[in-house]
Amino acid sequence: QVCVLLKRMYDDFEVDGVKYTEAHVAKEYGFLSAEKCLENKWYNTRDVDQLMEWNLDEVKKNAKKGKLLNNQFVLTPGVGGIQDVARLVAGFGTLQPVYMANQLYKPPKKHGTAPLHEFFAQNSAEGWNAISVDY
Repeated sequence: QVCVLLKRMYDDFEVDGVKYTEAHVAKEYGFLSAEKCLENKWYNTRDVDQLMEWNLDEVKKNAKKGKLLNNQFVLTPGVGGIQDVARLVAGFGTLQPVYMANQLYKPPKKHGTAPLHEFFAQNSAEGWNAISVDY
């Protein structure tokens, strides 16, 4: 087991003659610096298919390169143009992240499989390390 520190919270220090450097803390306690061991990319998109394609490309490109790979499956709210504004004003769209996340988990038809589940079933042999989802 390891703990990845996203930001280093301490400077090197010494206690009872033991120097607690980044290398010592990593070796003895499994606390690793994200800068050295974590590949973590966020995609700014509202499109489910695009999000899955980009994450699949990322895992194929960067898996097994000596770093922990964190794939983020998070849709980003936003307004892309006048059509989006019209949909929002008419009540056919929303900027609430929880509703966007439903696109990943809600089956497209009755008795269907959720897009995220189907995606991982089809791509289970890839080198996934860690998956981040939202909501």
